[in-house]
Amino acid sequence: MKVRSQDPTHATYFIPEDWDLSEALDRLPAAFADARPEVARNLKRIEQAKKDSGGKIDHALDVVAVLVLETDDPDGVYDEVLHLLHQVRTARTTEAAPATAA
Repeated sequence: MKVRSQDPTHATYFIPEDWDLSEALDRLPAAFADARPEVARNLKRIEQAKKDSGGKIDHALDVVAVLVLETDDPDGVYDEVLHLLHQVRTARTTEAAPATAA
């Protein structure tokens, strides 16, 4: 992980494609957690979710973590992900429903 900016209130990070969330959390400067406590707290929650899921949804959680880092808006990211998942579920339910005869 490379820090693009040293300003802790507006830090930008370059995260390699094959990154590991726990490793990234260890490499984030302490100033990051001080400046963006909600984001840091949510990244730790995502890391715990990865451990709890047994690797089943690691990629999805990594995507969520990157979005949280990029947007600095964990609640907005979660709302959007839940909205998208609801759309997918609704589409699948609609596709699976048998056609009714008129």
